[in-house]
Amino acid sequence: IRRGLYNKPIWLRLAFGASGHVARGLIAFHALDGVTRSAINLSYSQQWIHACTNAGLTPIEVDRSLEPSKARAVDGDSMKWVAMQALEKNGRKPVDCFYHKGEWGKEPMSWILGKNPQDVLDKARKGFGYYKR
Repeated sequence: IRRGLYNKPIWLRLAFGASGHVARGLIAFHALDGVTRSAINLSYSQQWIHACTNAGLTPIEVDRSLEPSKARAVDGDSMKWVAMQALEKNGRKPVDCFYHKGEWGKEPMSWILGKNPQDVLDKARKGFGYYKR
């Protein structure tokens, strides 16, 4: 999703396997909740988090400043830690979406998670229905 003419969001073609980062996140979430099989990674904005809340989704904040250095040191362990934190904060139930505001070497981001690609897109469309710039 990118910003187009007049700053309106536009949908780009999604590609399976386009991100190793998202793949590691999916594996981590699925290993812990047994449900999550699809995700999209979006840039973080407070407006987006408010839109998700207004749409009835439950955005979970993960504080990357609390991430242990051991998890940061091993490629892929970082996403396992994020998944554990998000699920713990959500009462171990599957997570609609989570976000973090960044940390040293970590870009702020938000994710939408779901059972399948259609579930993720439905949640994204729902959120964008409430998105205001």
